Amino acid sequence: MRTLDEILQEYFGCKGKAFLKTPRKINEDSYEYFTKSGAKAYEKLCFLLDDLQNLGVIEDAEDIVEQLDSIVRDE
Repeated sequence: MRTLDEILQEYFGCKGKAFLKTPRKINEDSYEYFTKSGAKAYEKLCFLLDDLQNLGVIEDAEDIVEQLDSIVRDE
C-alpha cells in the first residue's frame, strides 16, 4: 500500500518529501503540513477530485478531501 507522500510524488509531481518533518504553526488554529512542492501536488490532487465530481465519477469530492486532510494531520 502506498503512502500519501508516495502518491503525491508519483502522480502529482512532488519533488522530495511532501510533508514537513514538524508541522509549522501559522496561527492559533492552523498549521502548515506540506513542503512547497507537497502543497502544489496536494492542490493538484484536490483539483482532480473536483473534476471527477463534475464528471459524475465521484459523488462528493469535499468528503474525500476531508478524509485526506485527516490523513495529512496524522502523517
